[in-house]
Amino acid sequence: DKAAHRWLIQEIFNADKELKGAKNPIKRRLLVLIVLIKYLEDREVFPKDLFDKHCHGAKCFFDVLKSDDPQKVIALLTELENRFNGDIFKVPNAEENQITKEILIEFAYLIEGRTLNNQRYLWKQFSFKHLPVEIISHIYQKFVKSGKGVVYTPPILADLLLDMTMPYTELIGNERIIDPACGSGIFLVGAFKRLINIWRGKNKWAKPDVDILKKILNECIFGIELDENAIHLTAFSLSLAICDALQPEIIWDNLKFDQLVDSNLIKADFFQELLDSRNGANTILNDKFDIVIGNPPFKSKLSQPAIELVVTSKKDKAGYIPSPDKQIAYLFLKESISILRSNGKSCLLQNAGFLYNSKPFEFRSNILKNHKVEVILDFISITALFEVAKAKVVALLIRNEAVPENHVIKHWTFRRTKSIKERICFELDHYDRHFVTQRQAETDPLIWRICLFGGGRLLGLSRRLRKMRTLEEFIVDKGWDYGEGFVIGNRKKMASHITGKPVLPTRCFTEK
Repeated sequence: DKAAHRWLIQEIFNADKELKGAKNPIKRRLLVLIVLIKYLEDREVFPKDLFDKHCHGAKCFFDVLKSDDPQKVIALLTELENRFNGDIFKVPNAEENQITKEILIEFAYLIEGRTLNNQRYLWKQFSFKHLPVEIISHIYQKFVKSGKGVVYTPPILADLLLDMTMPYTELIGNERIIDPACGSGIFLVGAFKRLINIWRGKNKWAKPDVDILKKILNECIFGIELDENAIHLTAFSLSLAICDALQPEIIWDNLKFDQLVDSNLIKADFFQELLDSRNGANTILNDKFDIVIGNPPFKSKLSQPAIELVVTSKKDKAGYIPSPDKQIAYLFLKESISILRSNGKSCLLQNAGFLYNSKPFEFRSNILKNHKVEVILDFISITALFEVAKAKVVALLIRNEAVPENHVIKHWTFRRTKSIKERICFELDHYDRHFVTQRQAETDPLIWRICLFGGGRLLGLSRRLRKMRTLEEFIVDKGWDYGEGFVIGNRKKMASHITGKPVLPTRCFTEK
C-alpha cells in the first residue's frame, strides 16, 4: 500500500473527489488525460517545441494548463488526437465551452499541490517513466461505473490465469484470443503482451515496430462487452500497451492508433453474437478461437439473448442441460467451449457455487463428462481477493478435446493470505494440491468439498458416513413430524406444525 504507484492512484482519487469528478465528466476526463500526457512526457515522447508552439514559453503540459486559456488547451489536445487517432486524446464536447477558464485555474492549482493536503509539487514527486503503464488503465477503470454482478479482476489474479492458460512453452505467437465479457480489458492486455514477447523471442529480442504490433493486435486480440464505457476502456488500455512496447521517438513519428471498437472490440451481448453467428450473420465469432479467457458477470438473471439461446439449444440438442439458477456465468462457461478450436483452451472465473452448491451438480457433471478439465483453481478460502466485492471464485481451465481414459483433474485450493493481501503472489502448499479422478468428478457431488477440507482419508470417511441414515430418515422412521421453521424478522414463513404450539426455550438445553 505504500508503493509509489498505489500512493499516486490514491492521490488522483483525492483530486477527483476535490474536482467532484462524478458530476463533472469533463474534469474527470481531463484528469485521466493529464496522467496519460505526463506518462508520455516523462518518457520523452513529445518534441521539445510542442508545448511552446501552443503556449509561448511553455515547457510542459502543465505550463499550457496554467495559461488559463481554453483554446490553447483544446488546440493541443486536438493536435494529439489528430496525430494518434483512436479517440485516445478526445475530450467530448470540448469545443462546446465545456473546458472553461475556471476549470483550468482549478486544475492548475490542484496539479501544483496548492489545494491538495497543502502538498506543493505533488506531480513532480513521481517519475511516470518508471511507473507501469497499467496504472493509467487502473485509474480509468476506477472511474467507470459497473453494472450489478460486474466485478473487475485484480491484476494478481489475471496474471495467474494467464500463466496457466498461456504458458510461453505452449505459445506459437498467432493464437486468436477472446474475452467474451472483457470489462476493462485486463486479460486482453496481458495476452497481447505475451504475444509481443513471443515475437521478440523469435526475433533475437528486437523491439517490434508499429506495423508488427498492430498486426498482432488486429489478428489475435478480440473482446465483447455490453458496457460502452468499459469497451472504450479496453481500447484505451490496448493502445497504451502498444505505447509501452515502442521507443519514444517511434511513438511520436510513426504511431497512429487503429479504431478497435466495432472491429476487434464489439459492444454487444455475447449470447446475441452467438445467435447471430449461428444464424449465418457475419460476426467475430464466425472463426474459432485458440483461447477464451475472462471474468464473466455473476448474476442469476439471463439476458434476453441468453434466454433465446437456451430455448434454441433445447430444441436442437437432445439432453441439453440449462444453466442452473439462471446463473449467467455458468452459461458463459458452457458456450465459451463452443467457440474454441479443437484443442483450444477456455479459462473463465466462476462463482464458487459452481463447485460447492448442489443445484449445479448435473450441469457441472455434464461439463466434466464432455470436456477435458485440466485444472480447477479454487479461491474460496481467500477473503478480500477483490477490492470491493466479496465474491468467492474458482477458475476452470478446460481444453476442447475428448476426455482420455484414466483422466485426473488437478484441484488446487489456495489458502495463504499474507502475500495475496500485499498483492505479491499466490502460494500453494503441497497438501493443497489434490488429484480427482474423472469418475469421482462426474459422480461424487461432495468430492470438491472433501478436497477443500483436506482430502486423503476424508473421502473414505465421507462415503462411510453417507451410507448411514440421515437425521431426516431417522425422524421419518420414528414417525415424528418435521418441517422447516421460520426466523422472526421482517418476513415470516409460517409453519403449521410449530406455529402456536408450546415452545421449549433454548435455555432448557444444557450439557446434561
